Amino acid sequence: MAYFRTDTRRELTVTQQEDRPRIAKLFDAIDGERVDFSQRDLLADGNEKTAILEYLDKAEMLLRTTARASDHLDPTKGKAVPMSFRSDGQWVWSEGVGYYLKNHGVAPEKAFLDYLRGRDYSYTSPNKEQLDNALTALQEKRRSRP
Repeated sequence: MAYFRTDTRRELTVTQQEDRPRIAKLFDAIDGERVDFSQRDLLADGNEKTAILEYLDKAEMLLRTTARASDHLDPTKGKAVPMSFRSDGQWVWSEGVGYYLKNHGVAPEKAFLDYLRGRDYSYTSPNKEQLDNALTALQEKRRSRP
């Protein structure tokens, strides 16, 4: 079961493509039960990893769900990966991004990691329009899945 932000349940339109938030990939590729993180950096515990995790956790909850997915790097954990989505208005990501970083040191995809580094991990709360655009982008991405 999923819960949307109450003030954004209506269908939303985004007027300019360049204003569209990007959606961070959880994996580089997936083939059945096999996932590929080969394009990702591995981050050791330290200041950068802590700063990224704090940034990811500060972001606005865009789509809340109690659903969890299997941990593809440690199947003994079972369904441990949170599947809710967050956004800072510029990017949208699954909480699984933070999960894999915290538990396995797997960094976010390169473009998202570069974005976070470019902001010096400094979070700024998005405005309502940015959140509306983020939710629309996420809904469209989910509808476009085969």
